[in-house]
Amino acid sequence: MAFISEQIVNEIRRKKSWHGELVLKEQSNGQQVWVNSTITPMRDENSNVTKYVLSMQDISFIKDSQNKIEKLAYTDELTGLANRTFFIAQLEKLVEISKRGRYEFALFYFDVDDFKRVNDIYGHENGDLLLVEIANRLNKNLRNEDVLARMGGDEFALIMGGARNEQDALNIAHDILTAANRPFELRGEEVVSGTSIGITLSTKDTKEAETLLQHADLAMYEAKATGKNTYHFYTKELNEAAKERQEIESALKLAILNDELELYYQPKVHSLTKDLVGFEALLRWSNDKLGFVSPAKFIPIAEQSSLILQIGSWVMRQACTFAASDDIHVPVSINLSACQFESGDCISELKTILQETGVSPSRIELEITESHLMSDVEDAIRQLNAIKELGVAISIDDFGTGYSSLSYLKRFPVDTLKIDRSFIKDIPEDVNDLEITGAIIAMAHKLGLEVIAEGAETQAQVDFLEKMDVI
Repeated sequence: MAFISEQIVNEIRRKKSWHGELVLKEQSNGQQVWVNSTITPMRDENSNVTKYVLSMQDISFIKDSQNKIEKLAYTDELTGLANRTFFIAQLEKLVEISKRGRYEFALFYFDVDDFKRVNDIYGHENGDLLLVEIANRLNKNLRNEDVLARMGGDEFALIMGGARNEQDALNIAHDILTAANRPFELRGEEVVSGTSIGITLSTKDTKEAETLLQHADLAMYEAKATGKNTYHFYTKELNEAAKERQEIESALKLAILNDELELYYQPKVHSLTKDLVGFEALLRWSNDKLGFVSPAKFIPIAEQSSLILQIGSWVMRQACTFAASDDIHVPVSINLSACQFESGDCISELKTILQETGVSPSRIELEITESHLMSDVEDAIRQLNAIKELGVAISIDDFGTGYSSLSYLKRFPVDTLKIDRSFIKDIPEDVNDLEITGAIIAMAHKLGLEVIAEGAETQAQVDFLEKMDVI
């Protein structure tokens, strides 16, 4: 029998009738039986209420459908965690409570480091399995008041109540790192992943939910920029840097449209013969509002926003046009970004530009940084071989800063090694740098590779490089 509450009884007395939904009972499996109920008075010939008639219609199937729809609306289908919509709604509620000084919490925003590589190597299905396993690991240590959500892709967010200071948050960040760093098994192989975590505290940061989330996101990207698989707290300086990045990105988009970018061609001279042996195409940008913007500042922003694909295509076409001139008889070096190299369109685009500009492929040299090659060695070897088949030379830039082993270097079809300037700037005073540089040069010569050293600024450095037959 349905239990009629005192509130319903009072409403019947006031209105003489009632209509609404009631829970009739709960079945043994925990499922509730809902009924649509109407209580109607029956009157005698004098209009006095003599009794009430209760009519009910089973609407359990409707309620069950509503519950399923609600669950789908607020649950991530893959991991079973809360989704972004639910997470932001909860964050907004907690922020309002926090404003009244009744609740303190830490907000964590994090993602899986190099997740694209996991998908590329093991397939998207196994990438999904990794995300599910991370969700399961983190879920095990959560309290009822904590909120963990998958925000989309490989990104997660977590609200942990009771975090009053940075040390409380650090303990939680350590737990997240520990869970993410335990090996995963994919296709019978052990895969070690990592995570970059951004943290902000309700006691120190703004009192708006969306802004809190943005700040945690900024801190996460700072963690990535400082080496990945670590954490970083939000600071006001990060926000100022983000505003500057946004300003540069917006100006860079206009610069591409308004043809503000310029290419300069730096001569390369042999240290012994003093002969001109090539040019290096250097990208420069001067903006009316920002002034001269260093490539070290705007190129990373272009890479993060994918503007580098447009810029890289423009640079390649301009440099090939320059190299095709009858006055140019030496190779022109062009820097290739990681985004271009990984886009899958690089080789076909290069082939098209070579054909359209009419430049001899022997006059073009592509420079690719060592770290980019090492992110996926087998794919890099495949692409490098395809580039070589076009007749274009290949140079490894910033050599010594990555993780190339001799076995990989032997397999890379490259023509030139460019030793990173960090090894050159302290020679001959730094004996270690002197020995390392000498070993790289000797190894390269044994492999039949040309060697270029960047950043020689003193006569002693030039003398050492001349002695080692380095350009």
